[in-house]
Amino acid sequence: KTPFSFLKIRASYGISGNDSNISYFQKSSFFSSVGSGSNYLTGESLSSIQGFRESQVGVPDIMAERSHKFNAGLDMRLFNDRWSVSVDGFYEDNDDLIIAQATIPSVIGVRGSVKNNVGRMINGGVEVSTDFTSNVGDFYYSVYGNFTFSRNIVKEMQETDATYRFNRKTGYPLNSTFGLMSDGLFYDEADIEGHAEQLYGTYNPGDIKYIDLSKDGYVNEDDRTYLGFGDIPEIVYGFGVNLNFKGFDLDIAFQGVGNVQKKMGGFVYWEFRPDGKGNVMPHHLDRWVYDPENGIDTRETATYPRLSLTGNDGNNRGPNSDYWLRDASYLRLKSVELGYTLPAKALKAMWLKNLRIYVTGTNLLTFDKIGILDPESTTTGISYPLQRIFTLGLNISF
Repeated sequence: KTPFSFLKIRASYGISGNDSNISYFQKSSFFSSVGSGSNYLTGESLSSIQGFRESQVGVPDIMAERSHKFNAGLDMRLFNDRWSVSVDGFYEDNDDLIIAQATIPSVIGVRGSVKNNVGRMINGGVEVSTDFTSNVGDFYYSVYGNFTFSRNIVKEMQETDATYRFNRKTGYPLNSTFGLMSDGLFYDEADIEGHAEQLYGTYNPGDIKYIDLSKDGYVNEDDRTYLGFGDIPEIVYGFGVNLNFKGFDLDIAFQGVGNVQKKMGGFVYWEFRPDGKGNVMPHHLDRWVYDPENGIDTRETATYPRLSLTGNDGNNRGPNSDYWLRDASYLRLKSVELGYTLPAKALKAMWLKNLRIYVTGTNLLTFDKIGILDPESTTTGISYPLQRIFTLGLNISF
């Protein structure tokens, strides 16, 4: 006998368009007069004459962006509908994306950017959801869960020529983080003298040391590279359980994300923000300090640069780097609800149809690797923190 009570296989393919990025006059060219103070100079005497310039280059063949979408799925229920599973896989090829043509040389003299159907990005992933419901006598239980993974890859973005291959963003997810790779903190002056010159303001022992990927003796924009995931998670999941026994019910729900990073900074992470007027915080106790007169030397163990009153320090905070990136994955106990419903006999004696009392807790626990701020927060500046909420409720029906 087959365990399946329902089985369905699905597949679909389609092409959709998007013309929201095409302005009303995108196909037309426009000329405008050169304003006062920007006139053309001609002749040996450099006499000034007023002229016209091409303020917009029309693109007569521009068309809507296209998205080729493919989806395949499976739905099934087993064991007399006690267990259900749904799986979906999807793939999108988005071509003819309307973006600025960065490959047009500036010597052409085009005012502003010329947008055309020159971009391409693919996106794919999988979604899974399942639940299982059963009972043992008067004890009923249900277990459920869901999982989503999605990743996009930029195939063409009109990226200008990069000095080195590791500088290029093409071939990585759109939301990827790029910047400098760090190699700890400068130990002393000798460490600075033996290292490549960093072109991000002044720096001293205790400041961040960056890797010279190009091996040219300088740390600058040519040393930027892929640093990993962006601040939008690729993995989103949740699971929970619902229990019922003789009028008592308990529901527990978890949620989580993965493949996500966030940059620490701003008022809640950097010291003395803003501009030397702010505070220092407990994680600054792990700062770089070398004070032999007072017997303090944290050069080997420091996890935070030397403290500075200079506000937005150029070397330590100016360039985007992996030093401030943190794994923002988390698992949160999102909610717990415990309730009790009066039995039918008690309700009848009270002339009631239903009476249920319950208590709910929200955002009770979070397991993450950041600690100092909520990993789900969209900013590291000043923002209202996520609340832990407790609710006592009563539902009555007459």
